[in-house]
Amino acid sequence: MNLSFKAKAQNQESLWLAYFHYQNINDRTQIFGDVAYRTFFQEGTSTRVHMRPSIRYRPSDRWDFRAGVGLILEVRPEITNRFEIRPYQGVRYYIDPTDRLLMNLYLRVEQRISIDDLVEDNEVRFDLRFRLRLGGRYEFINPISDSFWFIPYGFELFIPVNNEITDFISEKSRLRTGVGYNANENWRFTFYLNLELDGRRLGFNTNVNNAAFEFRVRHTIPWSE
Repeated sequence: MNLSFKAKAQNQESLWLAYFHYQNINDRTQIFGDVAYRTFFQEGTSTRVHMRPSIRYRPSDRWDFRAGVGLILEVRPEITNRFEIRPYQGVRYYIDPTDRLLMNLYLRVEQRISIDDLVEDNEVRFDLRFRLRLGGRYEFINPISDSFWFIPYGFELFIPVNNEITDFISEKSRLRTGVGYNANENWRFTFYLNLELDGRRLGFNTNVNNAAFEFRVRHTIPWSE
């Protein structure tokens, strides 16, 4: 099935809802995961749902290591559905220039295993992708209390090895900012404006810039000795 045809450069928007749950095992180890729903506003395009159980180990205040697996389903009414299994491994280095300005550098490697009806006989596709992100937050109201406001920020690069996975939009980079409120040690609420730049849209020989409006809820269960 040939899905390539010419189209003008496109800009589009999407809504992204996510819930993150964190469970501290001890002062260095944490299990966590998220479930998310994302839909593109353009009629008849794509809806994506995923869940991603993970684990994190932080041997020092500067480093942490994490791994997990994502299960992703794309529902695409005008094309086909797609299911992806995405194991990943990552390492994060915390820079934190000041007490209010928190910053980290995060490198992640993803193994992407995908199947959809675009491939004859449901052939499985595989790709390897690297992600590099510089991000963090600036705490600007009541930063020394448990309840504070902050501005999140980040810039991320996506580097696929083969780029043959048929996801609806395959972005090259992502710029994000927004506003967040940390209610207490258990709950955090964040709004992100994600700008996904120079993405490749399935079926079009064009680049796509996508604005994703993301609402994220985070619940953390502290470790009790």
